Order: sequence, then structure tokens, then C-alpha cells
Amino acid sequence: MGGMEAIKTRELAVRSVRMMADGSREEFHEVLHPEFLNHEAKDEPPASRSRGPEAAYATALWLRDAFAELSWEIHEVVVEGDLAVVHCTMSGRHVRPFAEYDERARVKEVFPPTGKRFATTQTHWLRVADGRVVEHWANRDDLGTAFQLGWVPPSPLYLLRSALAKRRARRRPSYAFRAAVLVVGFAAMALLGGAQRAYAGIALNTIDRQVTYDRDGARVRSTGPIACTRGERVTIGVSVRQAATRARARGRWEGRCTGEVQRWQVRANVGGEARFSRGWGRVCAVARTRAGGRVTDTRRWCRRVSVSPGFARASSGTATAAGAGLDSRSCGGRRGRRDRRGTPEPRGGAVRWAAGGDHGRFCRLCA
Repeated sequence: MGGMEAIKTRELAVRSVRMMADGSREEFHEVLHPEFLNHEAKDEPPASRSRGPEAAYATALWLRDAFAELSWEIHEVVVEGDLAVVHCTMSGRHVRPFAEYDERARVKEVFPPTGKRFATTQTHWLRVADGRVVEHWANRDDLGTAFQLGWVPPSPLYLLRSALAKRRARRRPSYAFRAAVLVVGFAAMALLGGAQRAYAGIALNTIDRQVTYDRDGARVRSTGPIACTRGERVTIGVSVRQAATRARARGRWEGRCTGEVQRWQVRANVGGEARFSRGWGRVCAVARTRAGGRVTDTRRWCRRVSVSPGFARASSGTATAAGAGLDSRSCGGRRGRRDRRGTPEPRGGAVRWAAGGDHGRFCRLCA
């Protein structure tokens, strides 16, 4: 192989490894041969066990779903003929359950998230044909990964969590199935000109960069988009914290999934005497979807946000707010009592917020 061809093979091999962290479907089709075969897919989801770039993309989605901040640091690359060998270190953080599969593509083991980081060495062997990667083998330090993430030796509590996670995973569609639905859905969108968007489970979840508070800093509002399977119920619990003021607030939003991107909005009351002020804060959210009385998907995510004034507080038994179907109703002159979070409700003249229709329902009391 000539010098230029060896350089191209080297660049292709490095790209094929690094794109597992954040590469798009289009990039997988550019780098991998239509007959690409991954010889290490025996413990991976069913969607990863076929040939072609789509199978490799399903593997990437499987890894990205369980591990945040994924990266591959390349150490050495050796090219000999049509074969390239890449020595690298894979690193990330365990944030969601990670499932392994048996020979019949059934869930074999599920490792609940520990929040720990790992960094272990790997060697990937890649064969190139027609300017694309056509075969892949790998040697990985899986035992080292398990030790760093706390999977082994497991504590009795972790064994219990693993058993429960495995039971949940076998009850609901696997991530591979949901990933396959997403891949097929987006392919159909491309063929049909994007006329209809399709999602499975929770396909999109994020938090807007700005949180607003009322004039005395006792209430905050956080917003963001979410997309989930049409017809399912979705619940989002949000906590807002500001380290500088030690202010904390919690709120909840419930709605029905429309199958498209929709907006959620949570208004949270501050617990304690601390108050929010202009600066930076952190918002964490937990979203769960339900169908037929059981949980079908759970997502957790956090984001650093800008905290600023701008949230108009209700007064005189009436209020205004953005959102479809939002209205206000006076709660009358109730005596103060404690809600489920243990926060005293104000006495008299309170306003209960309610959102109608399929865009969600939430209730918050304010003075």
C-alpha cells in the first residue's frame, strides 16, 4: 500500500472509532461499508447484529444512552495492507442503565447507573475495502471498566438494583428496539420529506438556558422541550439550585405526549428562607413516561442555567402566564395547610394554576 493510501486508511480508522461518541447517521454511512460487519456484536442489542452502517449506529446509540461524556483518546495507529490497528482509551460516566444481551438477543444483565467515571484501554482492528471500513474486531478491558464503575464486586444493594433493572428492561421494549424505531422513523421522514415526525420513548429532552424568578425570589420558572411517544403520559420533576444564595426549589409538570416536540413549564416554590437572585444556577430534571399503568422510559439530565428576574407573580386572585389552555382559579379563603412537599400553602387569596388539554396539567399555589 502506498504512502498516501496508508495515510487515508489511518485517518479512516481514527474517524471510525471517534464517531462512536457523537457521529451522525450520515457520517456512519460515509465511513462504513454497506456490508460492514462488527464481530464484537454478540452481547449487543438486536439492532446491532446485522450488517451495514445502521447496525453500527445502533451500537453507538446503545452506548450513548448509558454513558455521558463519551470519548476515545487515540494513542497509536498501525496500518498494514488493508488492516488498521487502533490503540486507544475509552472514557465516560455511567448515567443510565446499561444492558447486555445473550446469544438470542434477550436482556442478560442490566447495570444500574452509578454516576462513576471510567477510562480503560482498547485495541480495535479494522479492515478497509473500497475506501470504507468493512470489518471490525476489538480487545477491551471490560473487567477494568466494571471495577471502575463499581459493578464488581457488587454490594447487596447493587445486586438488588440490578435485579429490579433487569426485570424492568425485560418488561418493556429494549433500547435497541426503540433505537431501531427511531432509525426507521427518521429514514421515513427523509423519504417523505419530513412531513411526519415519529419518536419512541423519550426521544428529546433538554432544559432552556434561562430560569426566571419573581420579584422577591420566592418562586422560579424553568422551561424546556420534550418529545415522547404519542398517547403516553409524561411527568417531569424539576429541581432548581443556586449555590451563591443556597436557594432551592422543586416543581412538577404532567402532560400527555403528542408524538412531536412540545414545551414543558414548571413553576417551583422555594423551600426555606433563601431566595433566588441574578446569577447562575443548576437545573436537574427527571422525566418518566407511562402507558397502561407502567413506566415505559425514564430520563435524567441537568444543566447550568442563567438565573434572572422576569417571572410575574400573581396578585389579587388573578394571574397571567404563557402556555396553551392556561387559566387561574381562586382557591378561596382556605386555612394554611401543608402540601405533599411539606411547604406551607399561603392563606386566603391563593391562585391555583391549571393547564387544560393535552399540553399538560400542573397546580401551584401562590400568594
